[in-house]
Amino acid sequence: MKNLVAGLLLLLPLFAFAKENPYAKIDKYAASIGYLSSDELAKTLTAPYTSDSEKVRSIFYWITQHISYDFYEYHHPTIEGYSLDDDEDSVKAEDAFYERYAEKVLKKKMGICEGYSTLFKLLCDKAHITCIKISGHSKASVEEIGQPFYEDHSWNAIKINGGWKLIDACWASGNSDNTNTKFTKKYDDYYYCTPPCMFALNHYPTDSSLLFITEPLSKIDFINYPAIHSENKLIVLEKFSPLNGKINARIGDTLRFELTVRSGSDSVSKKYGSFITEFDVTGKILSPYSRLEKLQHFKTENNKIYYDYKVWNNKITKLCLLYNNNYLLSYRLVVQK
Repeated sequence: MKNLVAGLLLLLPLFAFAKENPYAKIDKYAASIGYLSSDELAKTLTAPYTSDSEKVRSIFYWITQHISYDFYEYHHPTIEGYSLDDDEDSVKAEDAFYERYAEKVLKKKMGICEGYSTLFKLLCDKAHITCIKISGHSKASVEEIGQPFYEDHSWNAIKINGGWKLIDACWASGNSDNTNTKFTKKYDDYYYCTPPCMFALNHYPTDSSLLFITEPLSKIDFINYPAIHSENKLIVLEKFSPLNGKINARIGDTLRFELTVRSGSDSVSKKYGSFITEFDVTGKILSPYSRLEKLQHFKTENNKIYYDYKVWNNKITKLCLLYNNNYLLSYRLVVQK
C-alpha cells in the first residue's frame, strides 16, 4: 500500500501548477458569452481558437461560470429514459436522449453532476473533440472515509494530443454548504485537466481502466484514503502518512503525521499557518490557536513536514492538516472513551 501511494504521488512533479493563469484571455472571453442553444454555444465558444486545448478550456470555463448546482434535483431526482423502436439505432437514441438532457440543463442554467458532465460532453462533441463521460465514486469529506463504494458522481475525460486529461466541471464551479441546500460559486482550477495520478485521490470510476494511471489502485485503498483538499495544488504532495484516513486513538495518545512535498512547490522553510485544526461532529472548531500551540509540534526537514498531535478531547471527530494556511489532508478521528 505504501509503495502504491508513493508510485502514484511521485508522478506529481511532472505537473506544475502555474501561479499565473495562462488561460486568462480565454477565460475572459468565455465568461462574456451568454446563454445560447448548444449548437450556437459550441460554435461561439470555440470559433476564435485553433487548438483543441484552447477550445476545451473555453467550453469548460463557460460551464463553471454559467451553470449552478441544482439542489432540488439532487434531493428530488427524476428518473428519465428512452425507448427504442424495432428499427431504431440504440446509439443514436442514447445520443438524442443525452442531448435533450443537456439542453434542459442549459435552459434551467442548473444541473447536478450528471448535468455538468453531459453538457460538457455535448459541447465537446459538437466541437469535434474526443470526450467521454465517466461515472464513479467521489470522496470530498472525512465522513466518506471508509464508506462502501457506490456511483455518486460523474465527470469527463478528454483526449488531446494522444493523451487523456480528466475534468470535473461540477466540482470546479463551486461548493455546497453542510446541508446540501445552498450552492456558492467559487471557481477551482484544480479540476481542469488534472493529471490522472492526482485525480485518482478523490475520484474512482466504476470502470477502473478509466483511472488512466499506470500504478494499480484498488477501490478499498481509495475509500480508506484521508480526504484530499484541492488547495494542495499550491503544495504538491509526493507522500503522506498515515495512509488510512480513519484513526482510532485514546486521550493522551500522540499522533504523528508526515508529509513529503515536491521540492520547490512551496518553500518548506515557511512555517506560518501550519498546524492541525480540530472539529467536533457539528463542524465546530474546538481549540483556539493558543491551545493548539501547546497540543502539537510542527517541524520541517528538507522537503518533509512533520506534525505531532496529542489527543486531548473525546469530542474531536476530524483533524485537518494545514500548511502555510492551505488545507492539505483531513482525517477522521475516533477517540475511545
